[in-house]
Parts: sequence; C-alpha cells; structure tokens
Amino acid sequence: MQINNNHYLPIIKCRRPVDNDGKQTYLRKVCGVSLIRILAERLKRVGDISTPVMILHQEEPETVREAKGFGWIPLIKNRWRFKNFLALPEFFKSDYFLLFDLDFPFIDPDILKSVISRIQKDTFSGLFSHRYSGFSPVAVVRKKEALLGVLKKYKYPDNVGWLRCVEDLIPEGKSDKISIQRPVLSHCLRSDTVNSKIIEILGGLGVTLESILVAEESGEIDTDRILKISRDRLYQRMQHSSAPHWANRDLIQFESRHAITEVRSFPMDLAITITGACSARCLFCNYKPGYYQSHDHFTLQDFKKMTWLKYLSKLGLGGGVGDPLAHPGFLKIFHHLREAYPHLLLRVITNGILMNREIREAFSNSLSRLRISMNAATKETYKKIMRIDNFDKLCRSVSQLSRLKRKMKTDKPEIILMMVVNRLNAHEVVRFVELSHRLGVQAVNFSHFAKVVMTQSDMPMEDSLYSDQKYSDLQLGRAEKRAKALGLGLSRPSAFTEKGCLCFQGERFMKVPEMCYFPWTTAYLVKSRTPPYTDRLQFCCVGVESAISYKRESLSTENFVKLWNHPYLQHYRKTVNSSQKNPVCRFCRTVDQADPNNYEFCSKMRSGGFIDTSYQVAH
Repeated sequence: MQINNNHYLPIIKCRRPVDNDGKQTYLRKVCGVSLIRILAERLKRVGDISTPVMILHQEEPETVREAKGFGWIPLIKNRWRFKNFLALPEFFKSDYFLLFDLDFPFIDPDILKSVISRIQKDTFSGLFSHRYSGFSPVAVVRKKEALLGVLKKYKYPDNVGWLRCVEDLIPEGKSDKISIQRPVLSHCLRSDTVNSKIIEILGGLGVTLESILVAEESGEIDTDRILKISRDRLYQRMQHSSAPHWANRDLIQFESRHAITEVRSFPMDLAITITGACSARCLFCNYKPGYYQSHDHFTLQDFKKMTWLKYLSKLGLGGGVGDPLAHPGFLKIFHHLREAYPHLLLRVITNGILMNREIREAFSNSLSRLRISMNAATKETYKKIMRIDNFDKLCRSVSQLSRLKRKMKTDKPEIILMMVVNRLNAHEVVRFVELSHRLGVQAVNFSHFAKVVMTQSDMPMEDSLYSDQKYSDLQLGRAEKRAKALGLGLSRPSAFTEKGCLCFQGERFMKVPEMCYFPWTTAYLVKSRTPPYTDRLQFCCVGVESAISYKRESLSTENFVKLWNHPYLQHYRKTVNSSQKNPVCRFCRTVDQADPNNYEFCSKMRSGGFIDTSYQVAH
C-alpha cells in the first residue's frame, strides 16, 4: 500500500481454527460473499494493495487458495518452510506494518485512511487500537520497532505477546492510541458471530462504523435482536465444537463485553480446594491441620460428575487451603484430568513436601504450572516459618524435578517458588532468588504477609513489612536486580515509594484493569473460613465472604449452570463495572488488604459488611 512515498504492508492475522467447521470460518459466506473477500474489497478502497501477508496458525489449503486469489501471501506461523520466505521482500521494503485481524473483516476504509494520515502527520512510530472494535487496524507499527519487537519477545514470558513487546520499545511521545467510538454491536460483526440476517438488518455489506452508530442512536435497528442472533450462534458452536473450551472463551467474551448477567457460558478458569489436609503448619497461614475432617476431600467421583470441565481452559488444584498433594487420591485425580481433558492447563499450588518420585514423573511434561510455597532460603528460617524440618528434602525434590524436565526435554511444568515476605525472612530474599536459580526453577514470587487476611494465623501483625517500608523496598529491589542478572522471572508487590498505586483484588498495583470480568471468567470451589466449613463457590480472591454455598454431590452440568447463574452472581455481573459498584467490588478497588492500618475496617466488613448469600443447589 503506497501512500505519500511510504510503503504500508497489510499483515492479516488468522486465528487458530478450533474445530472442523472453524477451519473454514473465513470462507463462510455472508450475503453470498466470503469473509476473506469482504476484507480484501474493503482494503482495495483505501489504495493500491501490495501483496498483503496473511499469517495462519496451520495449513488450511482452501483458505490459502482463496487468499492467493487476491494476491495475498500465506505465511504459516512458527513453521520453517520455503514458501514463508516469499514474504521477506514485502517485509523489508515496507516502512510501516498495518495489522488486521480476520476475525473482524468489516474494516472501515475511511477510518483506515484517517489512521494512515495521522501516523504520517505526527511521525509516530506506532498507533495501537484502544478497545479494539474491528473497524480500524489493530495497530500501525514502523518496521524498525516491529522487527525489534520480534527479538524482544524471546526475552519475555510466553504469555506476553509480540505487540506488547513493540509497545514497550517505543519511547514515550512516539506512540498513541487509535480511539474510536465502539458500537454496541461491534462483536456481532466478528467472523464467528455475523451472518446474512445481521448484515441485512444493518443495511447490507456496505455497513460502516458511522452507519451503525447512527442506527443505534436513532433506534432504527433492534439491537437486542441482533445480540441474541450472535449469542445463539456462539452457544450452538460451543455445543457442537470438537474443542468446546475455545468456543466457550468466545461466548464468555461476548457475554462479558455486553454485561449479560444470566449466562450460557461456563467459567474459563477454575480453582478447587480438593482437601483441607496439610503437611505443614505455616506461621502466617489461617488454616491449620485438623480444621477440616480428614475424610472431607474432593473425590474422583466428584470430578467424574463434572463433565462441564470440557468447557474450561484452566484448572487449578489447591486454592490456598490445605495441600493437594496430601489428598490420598491425588494421583488418580490428576491422571483422570489429564486423560479426560487433555486440553486443560493444569496448575498445582503446594508446599512440595509430599512431592515424591511418582508425583514428579506425573508432573513432567503434563502439569502446566507448579507453585511451591517455600518461604525461606535457609533451613533455620524454613523451620521457624513452616514449623517443620523438611527444607533439605524439599530442595532435593525440586532439583530432581528440574533435572527430570531437562532429561525429558520439556518446559513443563513451569516451577515458581513463593515467599510470603515478613520480618523473619526478609533478609533472605536475595539468597532465595539465588537458591531458586540453583534448583532450576523458572520464577520466584514475593508477596507481603497480610494479617488483615490471615486473621487466625499465629504470626503477629508486627511482622508485616508495612511497618518498615524502606527496608522492604531495599530488599525486594535487591532481589529483583539479582533475578534479572540470573535470567529468573520475578513478581513482587509494588514498591512503597511508587506513587499513584491503585488497588485491585485488595492489592497495590501501578496499573489495574479498567474493566473486571471475573464474574464471567473465574470460579473457585473453596471452603468457608469459619465453622462448619461448608463448600462454597466464589469468583474472586476478595469475595470469599460473599461466596455461595453448594452441595458437592450436585456438581453435575445442569446443577452447575444453576449455581453459576445464582441471583447474587447475576447481581455482581450487573454491578461490577457500573458506577454503583456492589460492596465487594468497591472493597476490591479501594482497600489494600496487606496494610495493617486497614485491619479494623476489613474485620468489620467481614463480620457483617457483605451480604449473606448462602444458597444450595437443589438435588
């Protein structure tokens, strides 16, 4: 695309197909025209097309054939093949890359022209879409920063995308946002939701952003009807997909973005407290061995009833209560989950003491993430905090798991060692990083001791580092510097010297999400904090006191749908992102739970500030 002597190369991203029908998603016809043709014809209206590059996740012969008919160069992602090199001349002769998502084929040519004009006029290195709606490019990036972003991505964890790397590279003042008004119906024009009926209602294939906004504002179109058509299409796709977890994610995105309260989707991420038993007696922990009946475990039969797990993407065993490895049937449950739901990203949080050879072999190349609560870098400190004498055994076990991973040539599981930082162990944070590196783990995680949360723990409030913030910043800063030198991942609380921190989930962060979608995406099956320790469902770490009681024998698909649409959960979905937030969500975004100064306020809230929502699903 040649405009004002600058060469703009369209790069069109195609999502990974999720089932047999999904492989032909972009060939599907709307009003007699394929989705690929719709995008191609809209791009032609902007200027001369100079061989756009289409990036696919896997070989799709029919899609490739259709794309070549428009002169596009198909490129298979993460695959070395001769045909991929055909795109190199286009990459190197370009000045800017225009990024598009074929999931949104209804690009608005007038908006694209204005974006190109803006980047030329203001000499930006990059423009990035804010709250992407599909009518503009995803981004416009100068070639130099785009290529440097490819190199930088390899230094980031896998969950950080290339575009994020590019944004981080561009100096302040040399990038900006593409901000356009987002119609209510923007998600109804996605490749997986749009159909001929929707396009007919919107006035035909010539639909533009302006025409939709005018129609929405004037009330000329039945918005609710169009939303229902799209949602029904997503739901049917989820029911018949060979990869229902991918289809469920699309349905979650649709329902959450439109604040639909009575959902047809399932949570994307689930964590389960499978046992209250534990082999440690951590000084900072609320929960002590014996709190729950020793036989009160999630059983293999419980999991076999939960056939709706096929819709999930992630599953965590252990939710901060008890140790999942102390469950007498842990390996049977783990193997069942691996065999029945191989798509699940499984994670375990444990103190690691009971991680024997059989468990290590089960985890290697199967478990996605293993988080181990270690809390010390020396035997003496470990014994004080964990109140057991298993430090050397744990170190050997972690080291053996790392060696087994290398032997199997796998990066699974990602191993993270955790430390709850307090006065007893703060002097060891750098040694903790160095120990983690020697043991072959991938990352360390530091968090503050929070007496506000751990009200029943034996550790006194005075041991919180909030009383010595300068020392906390000094030690954690040294640990961060050492981890960087060793190439080790590290997450830590925001420094106390950082100004302008905001709260989210009761913790301090420099950046917090503008919108919260936890009531749609996340579920925890946990135990209540006080007797009689009933089974509870909650959707975030803050809302444990407002969770919903349920009976474990009622975890069938039909009953979970009822539970997941409990009236109080619907209330959360309605208010979580509104100006009139419910007490739990307001608490989440305003109160730092690790700050001892909030102890009395938090105690008052927990003792009666939240609404009681006890509820049982009918058998």
